[in-house]
Amino acid sequence: MLDYQTLKRRAAAYQTAPFFALPYSRSASVLFALHQQQKDWNVVLTTRSQHLTHHSGEVAFPGGIIEAGESAEEAALRESWEEIALPPTHVEVVRPLSSLVSKWGVHVTSILGVIDSLPPLTANPDEIDQIFSVPMSHFVSANISGTTRSRHRERVVAVPEYHYQGHRIWGMTSYIITDVAKQLFDSDINFKEI
Repeated sequence: MLDYQTLKRRAAAYQTAPFFALPYSRSASVLFALHQQQKDWNVVLTTRSQHLTHHSGEVAFPGGIIEAGESAEEAALRESWEEIALPPTHVEVVRPLSSLVSKWGVHVTSILGVIDSLPPLTANPDEIDQIFSVPMSHFVSANISGTTRSRHRERVVAVPEYHYQGHRIWGMTSYIITDVAKQLFDSDINFKEI
């Protein structure tokens, strides 16, 4: 397993992914929250509530729209508190990672944060159905279940799709995870080969 200092060093060299660099109308941020469990780094994910209008039932990072006067980091921490009751004081923000534009025209910045000791988390039932963690080794070992073709304007990108304990991880969430697995955790997944 990567030690914390190596993780931070690799994060410092992280290069933002080139895909989805398109015009956008709104900005959002998500927290790529890592914690250590059973000698592996695990990423915290959620299943969005089934009653939501957009992205219902989908696997996502905690996060949401950036409010006026708020930075991407502040929004990711605020949304994580509102959605899963993750206290901002438990998160060491390492740096911003990918900054992508979704096919819905939302500019999404992912923020890498490390949780030293994962506190009990509680899903906000208005937004979240479930909270779970996935070992990064699951993504590094190329457990790709297939690909999802994402079309936005003239571009088509094949994005890996993963399944973990009944959860389908796909779309932008999968894209960000795969990019982090490649750059920080030595995954040999190459987007051009997918």
